[in-house]
Amino acid sequence: MRQLKIYGAGCHRCGSLYQNCLEALDAAGEQGIVFKEEDLAKISQVKVMFTPALEIDGKLVSEGKVLTVEQIVEKLRGTP
Repeated sequence: MRQLKIYGAGCHRCGSLYQNCLEALDAAGEQGIVFKEEDLAKISQVKVMFTPALEIDGKLVSEGKVLTVEQIVEKLRGTP
């Protein structure tokens, strides 16, 4: 099961990334859980400089932008 984590303060962009992650899991035929981390202290501990940020299975894959569903599917499949 894949684990996706979104780092951000709960803004509209973070919500859009959350929704795109849910749709990407479905489109990729993957099972997974999408978490939202909104605690700024925890966000700074993982050294996220720009939000929203996306982590997939413990690896930070994006910062400062809302990835599209297609971009997230590519990340899930391991395509850069």
